[in-house]
Amino acid sequence: MTIYGYKRVSTDEQVKGTSLQTQKTMIEGVAKSNLLDENAIVWLEEKGISGGKKFFERPAIEDIEFEKGDIIIVAALDRFNRDVVDCLTTVKEFKKQGISLIINGHGDVTDDGNIYSTFMMQIMAVFAEFEKVKIKERQTRGIKEKRERGGFLGGKTPWGCYKIGTGQKSVLQEKPERRRAIEAMIRLRSEGKGSRPIAEYVSNKFLKVTHQTVIHLLDELDSKKTKSL
Repeated sequence: MTIYGYKRVSTDEQVKGTSLQTQKTMIEGVAKSNLLDENAIVWLEEKGISGGKKFFERPAIEDIEFEKGDIIIVAALDRFNRDVVDCLTTVKEFKKQGISLIINGHGDVTDDGNIYSTFMMQIMAVFAEFEKVKIKERQTRGIKEKRERGGFLGGKTPWGCYKIGTGQKSVLQEKPERRRAIEAMIRLRSEGKGSRPIAEYVSNKFLKVTHQTVIHLLDELDSKKTKSL
């Protein structure tokens, strides 16, 4: 039998200072209250891992070969899982394998005799899923607001633009030549020029550009024009 202590913080929670040490202390307390040796705990720690990621696919878990009789202790339900379907599926799998999952405040949720705690675990799983959806909504709203402000959402800087500032306050700024360069691309294509001659002309006259970028920009403009019709 192995006693595992599972600790997890997501990237956002690390920034906010959620303590792995606090979880460790709580797990040790749960072990003591269940007459288990807290000094024998094997620690499984996740940093920067979302609670929405499937439990058995997490880095600290995927290579562990749990055996019948093993015990997993978690400081709180949301440290274990924020996805209601995966949460209940994982608990079901633990029961099948004879593995115990003890969640602080709920007891052994794999014990069929622990009806109250199992019921409470299911209710809390629903709330955890709801919170996950709300977090996603806030992220989506934040991205939309930043896009409307002209903020930079990360990734590769678009052709003909440069980034001003850092982090969440960064914004994109077009280079003065970008609009005239795109106008030239449109004009040259209408004259029957191919992407390579267009790229050569724009690179010499305005901004350096590859023929692949020319194709991408013109396709993107065509797509926007079609959607507006």
